[in-house]
Amino acid sequence: MIKELESYLKKKHPAQRELEMVLFNVAEPTIFDVGSCEGLDSIKYSRMFPEARVFAFEPISSNFQKIKDNLSEFKTSKINAFHLALSDKKATIEIFKSSGNPESEKGDWEHGNKSSSILAPEKHLELYDWCKFDSKEEVESDTLKSFCQDKDIRKIDLLHMDVQGAELMVLKGAVDFLSNIRMIWLEVAYVELYKDQPLRDEVANYMRDQGFILLTEQNRVLNGDHLYVNKKMIKTNLSDLQYKEILKLAKTNKFKFSLMIQNLRSKMVALKMSISS
Repeated sequence: MIKELESYLKKKHPAQRELEMVLFNVAEPTIFDVGSCEGLDSIKYSRMFPEARVFAFEPISSNFQKIKDNLSEFKTSKINAFHLALSDKKATIEIFKSSGNPESEKGDWEHGNKSSSILAPEKHLELYDWCKFDSKEEVESDTLKSFCQDKDIRKIDLLHMDVQGAELMVLKGAVDFLSNIRMIWLEVAYVELYKDQPLRDEVANYMRDQGFILLTEQNRVLNGDHLYVNKKMIKTNLSDLQYKEILKLAKTNKFKFSLMIQNLRSKMVALKMSISS
């Protein structure tokens, strides 16, 4: 199991080039890993940026125990873990817990624990029939703005979110603190895997309205990942030339992925037809 986890940790981040371009001269960057699951992305960020302060958030009790175990196993001391959900309110809420493993996966890694969500499963139940949602768990939730005020955190250099459809809930819980976030890496969906989940274009439009640029994206058939940069904030720590390079990279990536998106959307039409028939 440790060998399997170490193999994951050694893989490059899909947007490593872009992250390093923006953060290369940021002293002690602050990184939030929201929906940390087993804490592996937190450990990966801590290795990428050894001077970073990393905050890992995970509401599911069994996953939070795995974070503590992994932090101990990999001897990581600069990660602060919180048994907490981030959303658009400070309250006790319910989370739909996921479990199960696909038959194709023979290792010890628990795949099903990665799909738990504040939102009820929707098409997830049809598209991933091996993944079960047989229970709920009451968890504590806070807003990003409230948490940062309580901890006297003035800015976040990278907000990483893997919250299974609740991305806009977390962002709206940031309120005006959103302007103090330098970069946001989040998952976007092309189908409603969870009930009332905002899809890719809704998330992209919201981010644009908040002053963020889509720097790069990774696309899969059902979902993908976006890296956004705060246009005003990155300008403060980059030279004019570096800033122009970032904008140029964003345009290049947008063009590069346009054909891929067209292909993915054609696949999605076929997939929707097969689901509805």
